[in-house]
Amino acid sequence: MTPEDVRNLLAVLRSIDRHDIEDAGHALADEEWISFCFDPYPFFLQAPDALQVTITDIVNTRISSHG
Repeated sequence: MTPEDVRNLLAVLRSIDRHDIEDAGHALADEEWISFCFDPYPFFLQAPDALQVTITDIVNTRISSHG
């Protein structure tokens, strides 16, 4: 990965909206959404595997649509 790749990855992770996750089949409690908004990086690391996959799919979709 290049620095630009990492910057893009982090920016995309920060730009995910609640509906993106919920439209993919993962209902989030308000507390979970607040935690994700406040700091998505530890949220991602602590999320269950299935939610990590969903978030990764969202990121990959956005990155591939702009690349």
